[in-house]
Amino acid sequence: WAELWDDLAPLLERVRDTGETVAAKDRPFKIERHGYLEDVWFDISYSRVPDDAGGHGGVLCIVSETTQRVLGERKVRESGERFRQVFENAAVGMIEIDADWNILISNEAYREITGRSEDDLRGANCLSFTHPDDVSTGAEALQALAAGEIGHASFEKRYLRPSGDIVWVRDRASVAKIAP
Repeated sequence: WAELWDDLAPLLERVRDTGETVAAKDRPFKIERHGYLEDVWFDISYSRVPDDAGGHGGVLCIVSETTQRVLGERKVRESGERFRQVFENAAVGMIEIDADWNILISNEAYREITGRSEDDLRGANCLSFTHPDDVSTGAEALQALAAGEIGHASFEKRYLRPSGDIVWVRDRASVAKIAP
């Protein structure tokens, strides 16, 4: 891969001249393969190899291609970003909660419904601003979901906004099944 020499020669010379090991994770390169230049990534490690007299005998090059992993991770990040945008811009209020019913993330519509900021909601118990008369309904539904007794819950309840206004909503909750 002569096309790499301008990039690799300085690294190899540094190892040869200083004895210093040069390593990089997921280092990008352009190589000619399959008849055209393509973007690839490698983990590289170049180490000096002494000769019998303790001088410079050569350079040990350990190279592992990581292209498929790098591209796979990029697709996962892009997919996550698309999901985040869809979630944030959904026309209905949405939240994700943890096993203790604390809000992990909320979207703009949910923040508008509750009259609270993202910072106010993050970490707050999802029932903490539910009208007191409706808390038991929400808690019962969440407990049944957590116990696996039902696949989803749908019920009406009221939110108390910081302004004192009351907002009626129809909640629909389900448990996300995430593969290990």
